[in-house]
Amino acid sequence: MLSKYNTPTNIDKPKSDMGHPRRTQAVVEIFKTNVMKEKLAKKIIADLERLYPDYRVNFDLEDADKVLRIEGRSIDLSGILDYGINHHIQIELIDG
Repeated sequence: MLSKYNTPTNIDKPKSDMGHPRRTQAVVEIFKTNVMKEKLAKKIIADLERLYPDYRVNFDLEDADKVLRIEGRSIDLSGILDYGINHHIQIELIDG
């Protein structure tokens, strides 16, 4: 899997007044793509991380669906789908 992150799904927040760490559950969206080449996957990851610096983005090109996985506090679905349209890349949300 292509990713520069090895972090858990929960994002640590500053400690609350009671001294307990608050955790914000991240949203994860999975997309089916037609990306076949690692070079293109790396470009898409770089582009999306530039557009959305708070997202964690990776590909699983070994999966039959050439999965694009995006994690963040909230995901701009229309922005991600528009990116695919504008770059002639199939990016389709997998409902799950």
